[in-house]
Amino acid sequence: MLKRQQVVMLAVSVVLRFTKTLKQGEVIETRGGNHKGLRSWKDEHGDEAVESWLVRMED
Repeated sequence: MLKRQQVVMLAVSVVLRFTKTLKQGEVIETRGGNHKGLRSWKDEHGDEAVESWLVRMED
């Protein structure tokens, strides 16, 4: 049986996403979509384009 602390940790665990621009090669590592640089890219290029730049995801 899981302890209370383990359950909370499982609920908070979010995948680390690596997104890379095609032109500059800049990489942003984020666990959520609220990253300032990622938001800037999405404002400039659109959500779908930026999501397509996803390089890899880690636990």
